[in-house]
Amino acid sequence: MSTMGEVKCTCPFCKEKFKYMAQFSYSTFGQNLDFKPFGAATIPTPIPKCPKCNIVFIEKLFSKKDVTVLKERLEKDNIFEKEPDMPDYYYLAKEFELLGKNNDEIIYYYNCAIWEDYEFKYFKHITTLFFKQLKKVDNKNKNYYIYRLIELDYLRRLKQFDNAKKLILELVEDKSFPEEYMPVLDKQHDLIKKKDTGEHEMPDLNKKVIKKKSDKPNKKPKEVFTPIKPLKKPINEISETFDYGKANENQKTAISTTDGAVLITAGPGTGKTFTLVQRALYLIQEKGVKPEEIMMATFTEKAAKELITRISNTLLKKKILLNLNEMYIGTFHSICLRFIKENLEYSAIKKNYRTLDDFDQKYIIMRNMNQFEKIDNFHLVI
Repeated sequence: MSTMGEVKCTCPFCKEKFKYMAQFSYSTFGQNLDFKPFGAATIPTPIPKCPKCNIVFIEKLFSKKDVTVLKERLEKDNIFEKEPDMPDYYYLAKEFELLGKNNDEIIYYYNCAIWEDYEFKYFKHITTLFFKQLKKVDNKNKNYYIYRLIELDYLRRLKQFDNAKKLILELVEDKSFPEEYMPVLDKQHDLIKKKDTGEHEMPDLNKKVIKKKSDKPNKKPKEVFTPIKPLKKPINEISETFDYGKANENQKTAISTTDGAVLITAGPGTGKTFTLVQRALYLIQEKGVKPEEIMMATFTEKAAKELITRISNTLLKKKILLNLNEMYIGTFHSICLRFIKENLEYSAIKKNYRTLDDFDQKYIIMRNMNQFEKIDNFHLVI
């Protein structure tokens, strides 16, 4: 809702008298301007524009000296002729630049110009100038973090997701970043993950963060997995019935030793994969171990595929029928993901969960850094 009315005006530059529609009262708030760097900022209200010289102005903002200086500079570089049809607040920001006015005011008017550009015809161009002004601002400025949040929003809307991710991690790692602004980062984080470029309502920055204390004691999780019982007898003797293939004595020992841990140290091309494959077959053939009781983890997907192929070929060659999918073969990440899927009903994880990529991992760690700081000798790790 707003109240509009005609206002008589005199251009301070060419002295032309004219009328323009002014806005006296309003109750509609612009989202980005709601960050309130200058108080209760609203959607940009109409400002006077001279019909004769096309100069945009707010009379009370220009002194007589400003008018004289601006006249001289516009004669050399007329922004109204060079860039016609731009939002009125864009011209006001440009005029303030020509006059060397306060940088905060220039940033504010560029921000108003972005909002005034309802059809987003000049969004990319104006935000470029907006970012240029932000580079002049340091963290001593009272509005510094407000500006960075607006910058983050515009980067996302410009589809510059990589730059947005860098900025969001920079802010979450900044120890001076206000805690009450964190909900905005959380919101932007979710939108960036979805590659959402739309306009969205942001959390109120003036709302205090209230941490609720839980009265409920932490319950111990129910034990889901039954510990595997150790084998009844030590098995570290070379079997006479098992076909070890071309395995040497050391490999035979590694293959047949199933009591306790076995560490194999060997260089490339010495038969480590061969030994692992034979060891899996040994457990199945000689010891009656079920396929689902065997786990073989690797660091890379390439190594995991090689293991699966080698075991599959060996089983076919020996005419051993079993479901290889029952064995846990893969990278550490893929195996852990499989554990989650198979035991989801026993956990607090929701069905629509998603795995975290590098960006998510860094964000969550830095977002909760204050909790990690309570750990003894935390400073030795970070």
